[in-house]
Amino acid sequence: MIRFASNEDVIELKSMWYSIFGDEMSYIDLFFDEIFSCDNTLVYEKYGDIAAMLYIVDYSYKQNEKVYKLSYLYALATKDIYRGKGIMNELLDEATKLSKERDKDALMLIPVDEKLLKYYKKRGFETIKSLMPIKLNGEYECEQITVDEIKVESGVVLSKEQIHFLKSLMKLEKVNLYSFKRQGRVCRYELAKNANSNEKHTIMMKFITNFTVFDEDIISLLLV
Repeated sequence: MIRFASNEDVIELKSMWYSIFGDEMSYIDLFFDEIFSCDNTLVYEKYGDIAAMLYIVDYSYKQNEKVYKLSYLYALATKDIYRGKGIMNELLDEATKLSKERDKDALMLIPVDEKLLKYYKKRGFETIKSLMPIKLNGEYECEQITVDEIKVESGVVLSKEQIHFLKSLMKLEKVNLYSFKRQGRVCRYELAKNANSNEKHTIMMKFITNFTVFDEDIISLLLV
């Protein structure tokens, strides 16, 4: 049975997150304190047990002075004993249905493993952008900035709550925020302990409306 999460599920959801993803409990607690909401969390319950979970984070996407609405799917997970039974397929279908009902323009996610690309493609997602590690070899100008200095003309725009979360996360993990410019234009923001980014992320989207993504759009401020 698919349902929205309840506050009574939080302890089990945190435990499930920790056992599957291995994130620090301090990060998990911060997510649940500042981002989590019951009506944006889908769970699949089987025999009274939460078999799978999927979190939806609402993002705005600015482009040509127009703002689009996105559902960012985060921390998708199924317990080992329930894998291979199509449960996540059902959760993805429900997330798509819910996003349409809420007038979203697209669903977006970042696979935790490159091996999952083929799976998500079968579910209607397409690769939009691959954020490769940045090497400071002269191609990019790098500058350490504050969260309040983030400026996005085209791409993902953070809400006040998400900006607050970003500040809390930087303090918790003792990381800095860097902006990277290419040919004088900001092309990426990155959280890291130093300016040499080693992160590689593949961003996938499932479009609901005629919304499109441009190469110059900044899509690097997502939860990963």
